[in-house]
Amino acid sequence: MNRVTPISAEWMVSSTERELDIDDDQDGTLRVSFLGYFGRTLNDGEITDKYQDVNIEFIGVKEYRHFPDYSSEDGERLDSYDWAPVPEFRDKEGSLARHGETFHKVWSETGLCPDPAVYEIVDSNWVSEFGNNRSVKHYLVLGGDYNLEIIAEGIRI
Repeated sequence: MNRVTPISAEWMVSSTERELDIDDDQDGTLRVSFLGYFGRTLNDGEITDKYQDVNIEFIGVKEYRHFPDYSSEDGERLDSYDWAPVPEFRDKEGSLARHGETFHKVWSETGLCPDPAVYEIVDSNWVSEFGNNRSVKHYLVLGGDYNLEIIAEGIRI
């Protein structure tokens, strides 16, 4: 249960500026804005990192909650999730030493960020609290000051 699956996105929540801005307009739509990192480009032998504001909307929101990323409750809850679907890019010896290089190579080749810090939680315990409602999904957004979890009918990127 609670299998963490990265969404398909060409960006990731910036690791240098991870603040999430939340706008709950009470109409069932939750808007989340953050600085997105769009990867590296190579121009004339120089690596350039590309950043841009990203806005995503969660549609048909039933409930959401956020937790400080430093709280013991949040750490225990996230540790209980199955993170196996999130790629680690270990080498043959199991080392993560070249993780960043491999991560960016896969991103460049596919056009999709392997780990955007926005996920769907498949087989969610929290969704099961809503009965057999297969129309809702559980999402997780990892921010800097806090992490956001949402039960919603869908996501618009």
